[in-house]
Amino acid sequence: MIEKEIILKYTGERFYRDGFNKISMDEIASLLHMSKKTIYKHFQSKDKLIEALLDRNCEYHLENEIKILNQKTNVIKKLVQMIQFHLDDLSKWSEKWLSDLQIHRPELWNKYSQFKNDKYYTHFKKIFIEGRKEEYLKEIPLDLILNGVESIVKSVLHTDFLINSKLSLRQALNYSIDIFISGILTTKGLKIYNKEKKILKLYKF
Repeated sequence: MIEKEIILKYTGERFYRDGFNKISMDEIASLLHMSKKTIYKHFQSKDKLIEALLDRNCEYHLENEIKILNQKTNVIKKLVQMIQFHLDDLSKWSEKWLSDLQIHRPELWNKYSQFKNDKYYTHFKKIFIEGRKEEYLKEIPLDLILNGVESIVKSVLHTDFLINSKLSLRQALNYSIDIFISGILTTKGLKIYNKEKKILKLYKF
């Protein structure tokens, strides 16, 4: 594994768990058993390192979402797999990491959120259009459905909600998304949805 990948891997694990605001570059160097000079060779500052982690996450999401979309399977299974992928990935992020991004690096958080929203809108819209054609989706305007999912995710990821709720991030997303998706599917779609989420053990804590 090359130096840059090592830095991203182990720094990401630490930041995702403990946040980044109180972690210095000296601590990062100690964690990695590297000199700060080596780290600065790849990342000019801690901000650049955080930005690289977010960029890497975006690339990871894009790659996996496209794989799911290109599968030769029913659209409800694609929907369940897409939800599961996002839930699994977001569950790796702690409240501290989210809080640090939103409070201390809002410009990076906004950049990341905008990218995710743009891609999310495009990919989920394809699934919902396909679902409408196969009569799995109720006759609800697609823009309203997409805005609904986006609003749920934004609300749950907001640190004020997480602080005041007794639910974990994963639990809050599980309940919110399941209630929403169940409400937009037809009886035909809901039958397949319940079957697929049971097979994939979706929403299991």
